[in-house]
Amino acid sequence: MSTLNLFEPAPLSSLEPEKPAQPKSAALAFLISLVLPGSGQMYAGRRSAAAWTMVFFFGSAFLATSLLTRPRNLLGDTGLGVAVALYPFAFLDAYFSVLEYNAGISTYLIGSNPRIAGILNFLTNGIGYFYLGERAKGIIMFIGLGLIVHQGLARAFPNSGGVTLAWLIVQTALAFDAYRLARKQLLNSFPQLEGHSWKAAASGQLSPAVPITLALVLCTPIVGLSTLGLLMKGAGSIEGGDTAIVPDGVRYTNRAYGMTVTFPAGWSVEAKGGELRAAAAEGNCSVLLLREAQMISPTRYQRMVEEQISRKEGFSVHDHGSSTLDGRPAVAMRVSVGTHVEEQIITARSGFSLYSLITVARDDADTCPTDLTRAAASLHFSR
Repeated sequence: MSTLNLFEPAPLSSLEPEKPAQPKSAALAFLISLVLPGSGQMYAGRRSAAAWTMVFFFGSAFLATSLLTRPRNLLGDTGLGVAVALYPFAFLDAYFSVLEYNAGISTYLIGSNPRIAGILNFLTNGIGYFYLGERAKGIIMFIGLGLIVHQGLARAFPNSGGVTLAWLIVQTALAFDAYRLARKQLLNSFPQLEGHSWKAAASGQLSPAVPITLALVLCTPIVGLSTLGLLMKGAGSIEGGDTAIVPDGVRYTNRAYGMTVTFPAGWSVEAKGGELRAAAAEGNCSVLLLREAQMISPTRYQRMVEEQISRKEGFSVHDHGSSTLDGRPAVAMRVSVGTHVEEQIITARSGFSLYSLITVARDDADTCPTDLTRAAASLHFSR
């Protein structure tokens, strides 16, 4: 790790800028980085940065491939995020590294490269401060903010896309702060860099607008889709929660979704497989609560469900109508299964989530209609 200057800041050069006799091509560095991230930095003479970029980019890309064969998982999501961040960093860093090499100021940036400081902070919640020699700030951010605050919020609000999105904003702010601090250190040590102009450095080279525009073109839709994905991340499935015996029955509580629902005494209640199931001991009366991330309307959703049900032998759908679920407008339909089982499906929207309360009653369950009505009336959710 010493090659990234994480523990002992490398001394900044006191030499005057010395331009190379043979300038390098910023366009070539940019283009080869598009094909092989890290190769452009190698061409610019920054072997250490090139090696780290390659190792982390391809390692992360390998982890991200797990998403192709398995459901979403932490390693795959992390790998995808790191790879997406490192790809534009690689070609931008390669391009500007060549301009710095041609201007003879590459040596000045040892230990205070703003781009490295920024990407380190973005990906690690504070390691960029260690790179800049700001150990106290790095410890506070990495341990205090990253491990304690972030992990605490993640445990308090599991599967919350809002928490993940908020943390992405924090990471971006940390990256900008590290970039700002690195530039400040450079200018304090080398005031002559105050007059450095990228426009002048790029004279006769590929315009900086090209790599910067490409980075924006690539990142804007990715950021937009990622933001939507993060917001919807916590909008599907029901996981965790607590069950407690209360005077009026068995209460299920899930703080992550702001959800409570009370079932009759003696009922079994379990949140498993992304859904909440509750049933009477006799098994002739039960409730299934689904929570799905959907952009379609409750009406359209029930039409899709009805199409699936219509293909099943012995099932028939009838009595479409309006209803409410925790005070929200909802649509409802009844489903008969043979001649002895009656289901009711009520669907309502909350944010990016569709909630569907499915009640099932056999015709020999005398108290079932009353129990199901009370359970449905007790359901409350805020997310």
